[in-house]
Amino acid sequence: MREKDHKRSLDDDKTKIEFWLQHFSGRDVSKITAEEVHEAVNGMINRKHLQVWESKRDAAMRKGKPVPEYKPRQVSQATKAQHLSFIRSLLRAAANDWGWIKQPLLSKPASRSVSGYGG
Repeated sequence: MREKDHKRSLDDDKTKIEFWLQHFSGRDVSKITAEEVHEAVNGMINRKHLQVWESKRDAAMRKGKPVPEYKPRQVSQATKAQHLSFIRSLLRAAANDWGWIKQPLLSKPASRSVSGYGG
């Protein structure tokens, strides 16, 4: 993180790291498969939507009103693409800069569309 202190998007990167740690914390990076990465991305839910619902739930409980039903909302295709781009760059660094793995397991999609990622 220190080498990226100057980055304007450092907070976004921290959020992405948190997401990937939820899925792969404690795992050997060389054992993570492309299928697992795509599965994680395809299962992403909109965390801001969840936070808003939690606030509404808490307010309803305080007022003794019925709690609204939570319906998960998918993230946008752009968010999925950003997370995939981030993990690709991280895996490239693991292979090329740090020597942790032989080669990155994810290649860049043929087009800018991420529809091939099941979203």
